[in-house]
Amino acid sequence: MPAAAPATPVDGFETTWSEFRSASIVQPTVPGDDRSWRRGRDRYFAWVVPVDDAAVLNRFEEGRAALAPWLLSPWLRRPHVTVFVAGFARRRAILDDDVSFGQLKAQSDVIRHAVRASRRVLVAGALNSFRSAPFIEIHCPDSWLASTRRALGQVAREQRFCAYQPHVTVGVYNAAYATRTLSQVLFPHRIAAPLEFDAGSVDLVSYDAADVAGELRLEERITLQRGR
Repeated sequence: MPAAAPATPVDGFETTWSEFRSASIVQPTVPGDDRSWRRGRDRYFAWVVPVDDAAVLNRFEEGRAALAPWLLSPWLRRPHVTVFVAGFARRRAILDDDVSFGQLKAQSDVIRHAVRASRRVLVAGALNSFRSAPFIEIHCPDSWLASTRRALGQVAREQRFCAYQPHVTVGVYNAAYATRTLSQVLFPHRIAAPLEFDAGSVDLVSYDAADVAGELRLEERITLQRGR
């Protein structure tokens, strides 16, 4: 697994788009059990904001429809914004991408203290793509995601592949297609009206690490304040 990235979000979506277009091919996801990553462990945990806003879900479905021939299917992950990647949960953290149950409890306390009492807003933007996955850009006007991530990172170290950019994953690519082809498909969706929505909760979820497209299981829900 890669070294931990900075906890502060980098809102460099234009850079991400440029990097995608300059690459020759996408990085496909191969179905199956990556045992060298799992190392005998089963469930991978993350803190996420579930997306239940109708307009944002519609944009998600439009993105999947436009990219359907190039995406791995079925895709059972519920749309969400990852706040913080926790890791493989164990009684005691041993490996570099482990998180202990005690650390998860401490992170839960951090979230309840940091964000539960106030309304938290996110804004969905245009479609974009990493080399491995297309996504909907997510903007955080008052930077509450950044401050929450910093607080969570003081409890446990995060493992990630690149600098944090809040987003909703639309799917993952099923083969090594030319980015030129996919850029043409994505281009009409690069301009989109901003969609503001409430973060209704921050959830602790887990998934079967042997299933790259499997369902997320709710482990804990911290409800946030809604409304103006």
